[in-house]
Amino acid sequence: MRFFRILCLLFSTVLITSTAWTQATTSLRGTVTDAQGGVIGGVALQLVGEQTGFKRSVLSDEAGTYQFVQVPPGEG
Repeated sequence: MRFFRILCLLFSTVLITSTAWTQATTSLRGTVTDAQGGVIGGVALQLVGEQTGFKRSVLSDEAGTYQFVQVPPGEG
């Protein structure tokens, strides 16, 4: 019984520690449109995190859609 408790405690510690080491990310997507609501394809977009120094560039597709994936969270 004592071995089982120690094993459970060890497993819980490893699980909590591994969760704390993972880095959260998110994604951002949308559609580029003009003032009349028409979609615009082939637009270069840049996402910049001033606090983290993160930069990523993408192009919108022919339907005007774009997606930034694996974006790290910013501060505050």
